[in-house]
Order: sequence, then structure tokens, then C-alpha cells
Amino acid sequence: AGAGAGAGALTDPDANSGNSTTQHPNAMFHLPLHQSYGYRIQNKRTFCATERAVESTVVLPIATCLQTLWHKASAISYQHATSVDQALYEYRHDAPAVVVESKAQVMVSIGYLYTTTSTNSTRNDVLPQATCTLQWQRPDCMFEEEVMRNVCVPVQPKHVVPFQPAVQVSFYPRIVVTTNNNDEQVLLPAILASYQQQQQQQYYHHQNNNTTNATTTMPPCVVLGNVRMTVRVASLNHTTTHCSGNPFDGSMRPTSSVSAAAAAAAAAAVVVPNDHEEEEYTWQAILPLEAYTVTPPPPQGGTASGPVQIPVYNKNGQQMATMVMALQVVMPSTTTTSISSSTIKSAKGGLVSCVGLDTLLEDSGTLPILDYDKEDSTISSTIMMAADPAVIRRRQEQLKTMGPFITHPYLQHHVRGLRRVHVKQMEQRAKQYAHVLSFGSRPEEIPSHQDKTPKPFRPSSSRLEELLSGIPFNVHVHSLSIESTASTAATPNEETPEGALFHNVTCGAPSDHARGFGNIISSTNGTDGANVSPVGPVSGGLRRLEAKRLELAKAVQDAQSRLIAAVGAWLVQQRQQSPHQAVHYIPVSNGELSALRWNVFQATQALHHVTWTCAVRRANVFSQTLGIAITSYLTAVSDVHKAVWPDLWVRHGYLITFEGLLSAAGKELGMIEDASVGIAMLKMVSVVLVPDNGNLLGGGERVAVPNSPFLKWVHLTPSGVGSKTQYRLEIGIDPQYYMERIPEPLKNNTPVRLYPLLFQVGVDIRQWGANQEKNLKNQLSTRTESGELIEEAAAVSSGGGGLLEDEDDDVGVTDEDVLISLNLEAFHKMNAYAHAMSPISPAANGGGIGDFSATAAANQIHPALATLHQHIMSSAGRMNHSILDEAASIAQSLGGGGAVFCKSGKDRTAMHVTYKSAQFARRYLSRFTKEGSMAEVDQKVVYNDATLMRTYGTRLPICEKNVGQAKYAFNALQVKFMPDMLKPPASTLAGFLKGGRVFGGGGIES
Repeated sequence: AGAGAGAGALTDPDANSGNSTTQHPNAMFHLPLHQSYGYRIQNKRTFCATERAVESTVVLPIATCLQTLWHKASAISYQHATSVDQALYEYRHDAPAVVVESKAQVMVSIGYLYTTTSTNSTRNDVLPQATCTLQWQRPDCMFEEEVMRNVCVPVQPKHVVPFQPAVQVSFYPRIVVTTNNNDEQVLLPAILASYQQQQQQQYYHHQNNNTTNATTTMPPCVVLGNVRMTVRVASLNHTTTHCSGNPFDGSMRPTSSVSAAAAAAAAAAVVVPNDHEEEEYTWQAILPLEAYTVTPPPPQGGTASGPVQIPVYNKNGQQMATMVMALQVVMPSTTTTSISSSTIKSAKGGLVSCVGLDTLLEDSGTLPILDYDKEDSTISSTIMMAADPAVIRRRQEQLKTMGPFITHPYLQHHVRGLRRVHVKQMEQRAKQYAHVLSFGSRPEEIPSHQDKTPKPFRPSSSRLEELLSGIPFNVHVHSLSIESTASTAATPNEETPEGALFHNVTCGAPSDHARGFGNIISSTNGTDGANVSPVGPVSGGLRRLEAKRLELAKAVQDAQSRLIAAVGAWLVQQRQQSPHQAVHYIPVSNGELSALRWNVFQATQALHHVTWTCAVRRANVFSQTLGIAITSYLTAVSDVHKAVWPDLWVRHGYLITFEGLLSAAGKELGMIEDASVGIAMLKMVSVVLVPDNGNLLGGGERVAVPNSPFLKWVHLTPSGVGSKTQYRLEIGIDPQYYMERIPEPLKNNTPVRLYPLLFQVGVDIRQWGANQEKNLKNQLSTRTESGELIEEAAAVSSGGGGLLEDEDDDVGVTDEDVLISLNLEAFHKMNAYAHAMSPISPAANGGGIGDFSATAAANQIHPALATLHQHIMSSAGRMNHSILDEAASIAQSLGGGGAVFCKSGKDRTAMHVTYKSAQFARRYLSRFTKEGSMAEVDQKVVYNDATLMRTYGTRLPICEKNVGQAKYAFNALQVKFMPDMLKPPASTLAGFLKGGRVFGGGGIES
């Protein structure tokens, strides 16, 4: 017992916290599972080995810590995005102001047009047909906004009195106020220069007459922009008209009313066939809105100002007609500032940043600034980091003149349909998890596999429960302690051998199972920017989603570059054609530039949508992986056999090797992708062990660890922004345990970084099918009978007609290459760690390994890892279980811990951990044979020991806890495709029928 993991292990629950069959009121844990085995070595020594499986006390408190953090972070992100959404609403010209001081109201009443010159008419009795289009030239964006399109306007031969409005329309321009702060300036450069020149003239005139109040600061100036009126007049020689059937098109239409006269004019505009060639004249006028302002607004029911006569010019500057109209701009009573970044709530501490993500738009100049603050714009995105800073700055200034690239309808839908829902979900989790920790669990009398309430033990049957997404499931500390009996010594003078301890954490796959792995952006064609991806459908787990996120960031950059180039070329062309005319705006009628601009909208919105999805998914997966990793670390800290390692952990980090047994096909591929990112996030964590002072409030929001004799509380503190985010996890320890059992190097607030690795090998029929499919596809390059081969490949990849472990597993996508990539990534990290822990040359002894980067010496393959490297390089198209076996052995020799998982943590996991336990026992016992530690372990003996553990050990009861049946979810056919060392005894198999109906309970996931 002295060497056992349960003897004073930090993760053990109190022995009085439950019983082995069901939980009594207030109990949250099952009692440990255990089984003992006896060994006799060459008829001289005897040993007793005890196998135990114990639930972890830290997974629920850590999940509570993180869910509380995620709730606060998501609430910040929700409030931030809501304020950005309001700013985008205020930016729209077709919507009244929410903030009264932020917008003006422009009321346009068009009466009629009368011509001032002859248009070569041969028929004075036929008047021309005219249509009018109004476009607002914003002072803060070079793209014009359409207010009204192709509305028929009466044409009169001369000025008519009284004035009778034929068309009325209103819109609401955002008020822009000039500022002396260039960083907050939103005016177009040309507009700003013009206003500054006017301001200076007025200002210096005022200063010359009033020297007592001289100042060097220009007073603010209100800018509203212009209305560009375009009039198209059909030739007098025919009656063909171009009046639009719907004068207000598009999804964002202005408030408008059409008078009876205009309706009559439109009704009279019937297309009449004629034999004459059609001719059309286009004239325009520019109306500065500031010239028509009225402050304060007229009382309710007040009339608009009187009509004015606006001259209309052709492209040569010649006046061709006069538009009789009324234009009134109603200003709010007080206007002190514009809607700018000061009204946007800070994104600091938001979910995207808190889970370690950059938006990839920080230094791009893309507006609006969403999910980061302006001061974070110094972060170099992966896409722009290689560019010249001067080039980046110029690009930012260019994009600033093109307005925001996210629409209000998209962001409004996103905020209400996603962020608000996620805030509620995380709030519910945080409250319910904390409630269980504070008041205990009082479940109904139901079996554990049917219990879907928050508890430290979460059965695999609850994978799809959204409420439990933050808790890792089926977590146990699996241990095998070996001790000599009193009669072990072969001779009277021989010392009794020291015991040995093997321990691994076993669990289900850390993944966002409830969210699934389907398409989050499936359409590549459509009109809704939220559902359109320029890089094709986006689906899968985190690794695939984040790879798509990088593609989308590149797509945004490329779309922006095309738009910038096209706008520049168009401006040059227009200014060459009209050298004496200032060209600052792009008309709505320019279809090419409008299409290029919309491409930027679509790419930006798709990137934003995927980024938020990844953030939520990261939060759920990391909440699981952290609980698993801390369980492993605390178990290692309490292992007296690892007393020599803590000093090295402080210097190099605690090595935790995750050993995955999932197949790179279907939903399990998505689980691999989730797990790989969640595990990699552990490198952001440093763990500090501190003695408990008895005050849960002493360190802020500490979360209690109930039912633990040694752990008192946990406290998580984030720091940094985006990809530079770090977490400090403090764990309060019982003072006596801290003094007596915590190694000295880990005291005095000494942090220990986590150093996570993931090795992944598929070991079931699914992976065999995926391998066969890949091998057959490779053969297609040299064979022509592709039809039969593809059908055969599809058959084997489906696992032989649906005999899958879980009936919710569809086959879907396969990706054999991801396993090789993951294993190589893990190998390089382990290689760097091995060089740091055990240098092979003086140059490699740099005292640390930095941020998971190898030194020059570590680029060489460490001798201890040569065999592992060979296994990985030869694993293409093969189920090479030796990768996991070798990686686990190396990790153990480096003082690290291990965590084994499959989808549920009960079947393939049981096969692997029992094999490792049996192998560990035989390697230890071989030291007491005649050959000593150099003796080769007989694999048949290891297989037999593993079979004994699989039949009589702790793993079958764990299956019963999870699904209600003490059987492994395999059938005889599936077993045939498994590696020999992982094949279960025939008596323990669930059988062929899906859902376990052969057993009557429906609980077996086969």
C-alpha cells in the first residue's frame, strides 16, 4: 500500500464520499475499483500487484473554474459585439438613430424637372421622360450609398408654381466630427484636407479679430457629406422610358413615399415600340448637405423648407436643366462627437483572446475592429507578419477609406443567434457546476450510466449532453502498484526490493461531442454572407477548422488586395479622363468594384464566423484536457518513486503524453482534430502548488475541491492577449501534506509548465478500412479498373457493413495523413525535451527548451528516440501500435506522465492500459531473474497477464459504470482487425448487434 497511487494520492476522493454501487445523498464519487494479483519469480520471490481505478477530484473544480472564466469572457465578447453591431447600425443611412445625437435626418422632396436648353427636339408637343437617382457621398467612405434609384420625375416645359412634391424620400446620415487626433480621424483624406483649408481660413480670420482667445487647436467641424443627384432624360424623339418598376431595391431600403403625381407619371410611362434609335442624356448635380441644415428640428408636424432650384449639368459642366425640389437636413440639438472607437466596448478579456486566438485581422486595417482592441493592432497576423511595416501602414490607410467589411444584418444575426446563446450556456454550466461543488449531488435513484447531471464522473453515454461539455468524461487514475511480500528475499542477507508504481489517466476523447463535426459554413453560393465561404465548406474538428481559418484569412487578404488594386486603377482612369474634375467617390453603378467589395465582405464575415466557432470549441475542449492533465500531474507529484524528477519539471516542464486510439475516419477524425488543439493549449498553463490558508476568498475566485482529503481549492488566472495568453493555475494543498509530501523544488510558489504531446494510432476496424482505402487509392495511379476499386475501398472503409463501435458514428471523411503529421509533431517536441533533459553534447545543455523549440543540437534525433522515429516513418498505411508503446516507454523514462483515450475511454483504452500495465509489471519483475534487467520480456506472458486483467480487473466494472453492461463494445469480426496485444478475451465481447440489444439493456455502444 505504501507504493500505491491511492496511498495519499492528491487526486483521491475521501473514502467516505460514496460507495461502490450507487451514490448516497451528497456523494459525488464511486469508491475505487481494485484487484490484486500474485507473482512468483523463479520459485524464489513473490510479489503482490494491486490494480486500482480511482475517479479524480479535480476535474469538476477545474471545469468550474474554466466555465466561470468562459462565462465572463463570452459576456465581454457579447457586449463588445453588441456595441459594434450598434455602431454598424448607426453607420447605415437607411435607419433612424438609436443614439439621437449620432445622426441627422435628410428629407428630400422632388417636384419636377424643367429643361433650360433645346435638345434638338422636332416635336415640341412631346416632353421627355426623366428618372432620378440619389446617392449619398459619405464623408468617411469612398463608396457611395444608394438612397433612391431610377424614380420617374415629371418634366415641365418651364418653372411651375405652386410647388407640388412628386417624390419624397428620407435617409439618416451619420454625423462625422473632425478631430485633431489622426488615429481617430475617419474623414476621407481629400475631404479632410478641404475642410481643414476652409477651417483655417475661418479660424485665422477669427483669431485676427480676437487675439485674447488665441489657440493652436482647430475647432471641431460637423461633416455630413453630399447628395449626388443623377438625372437620366430620354430623347424627345421617342417615348421609351427607363423608369424602374421598383425605385427602392436592395435589402436596406430607405423610408420613402411616392406622391400621386409621381404614381401617375410612372403609370403613364408605358414602353411604346418605335423605329427611332434610342438616345439618353445623363446629367448630375452635387448637393452639400451642410448647406441645408436646420437646428433644432422642427416641431412635430412641421413642414419642410421651401423649394429650391438645383441646376443640373452634363459631363462637360454645361447646365442642361433645373430640378425643383426641397431639401431639409435636421440636425440633433446637441452634437459633440461621432460614433467612433470610443463608443465601442472593449474586447479585452473576451472569449476569442482568452482561449489563445488572434483574429488574424489585427494589423490588416479591416473595419470594424471586432474581438480585439485598437491597441492590440500591433499583433502581427500570420498573413501580414512578413510584409514591410510601411506597406502595411499604407494598406491600412487605403482600407480605412472603404468603410466596414461586416454588415449590420450579419452581425446582428451572429450576436443574437450565437453569442447570446453561448453566454447563456456557459452561465448555466458555471452555475450548475458550482452548485454541485457547494451543496453536493442529490441525484435520483438511477444508474450511473443514465445520470446526466454534473458530477466528477461523467459517463461516456453523456457525450452529447451540452450541459456537460466542459467536464472530461470517464476519467480514472489507473494504477498498478507492485510490492514484495515478506518472504521475497532469496537469501537472509538480501534486502527486500523496493516496490514500483505504474499509473496512467484513462478517459474519453477530449472533444466537443455535443457540437458535432458537421458543416458550419456549407454553401459556396448564395446571398447570405454568413453562409458563404470563399474556401469551400468548413467542417470538422478544431485542427481542420483552424486550418480553414488560415485559408480564410488569406482569402480576406487576397480579396482586399484585388479591391485596392481595382479601386486605384479606376481612380487613375477617371482622373485622366477628367483632369479638371475631382474624383473621390465610387458610384454604386460600378458593378465590378461593387462585386469586388462584396467579396471582401463575404470573406471577412466567414473568417469572423469560423473564428468565433473555434473559440467556443476551444473553450469546451480545453476545459476537458486541463482536468485530465492536472489529474496526471498531481498523481505524479504524489508518487514517491518520482522524487528525483520535480527539479527537472521546474526547469523543463512536466511532460504529459496523450496516447490516442481513435481512427482517422468519420466523427473520430473530428475528435482527433479537437483533441490535438485542446492538448496543444496545455502549453499555456503553469501550475503552482501552495499551502491552504483556510480562506477561499483570499486569492480571488477560488473554487473549492470537496470530498478531497488533501486538495482544498483551485484558482485559475489568465494573462496576455490572443496567442500570447498564459494561464496560472494555483492549487491549495492541505498544509500538513504540503509540508511533508510536496517536493522542495515545487514549493515557494514555484511554477511548473505543462509540456503536452499527442501520439495517435488507430487500432480498430475503422482505421484498417481507412488504411485499405488509402492503399487502394494509391494503386489507382497505376491501374485503370477504378470503378471496382473505389467500390471496394468504400466497403472496407465502412468497417465491413456497419459493425462500428458506436452507432452514432458515420464514416464520412478519412484522413490517414493526419496521424503521421500528429506523430511527427509530437516526436519533434519529445526530441527537444529529451535533448534538454539528457543532453548528448554540451551545446544542447542550454538550461531549457524555450517555447517548445529545439536547440541546434536537438535538431538531431536523440538516441533514445531513434526507434520511435523509425516506427513513425514506416507507419503510412499501417496500424503500428508500436508507436504508442515506444512513446509511452520514453515518456516514462523521462519522468513524464501519460493519458490514454479512445472515444469512450472504456474499450480500446482498456485494452491499451492493461497491456501497458502487464508490460510494466513484467519489465519490473525481470530485474529479479537470473538475467536481470537485460532479460527480454516474453510477449506471450505479457499478453496472458493483460488478458487476466481484462477479464478480472477494473476495466469491465468501468464499462458497467459507463453503459450499464460489463462488456467491451467489440464483436468477433472487429477483434480480428485489432493488433494482437490489444485483442480482448472472447468471453468479454459485447457481440454483433448494434445498441447491445442482445443484452436487453440497450447500453452497449456497439
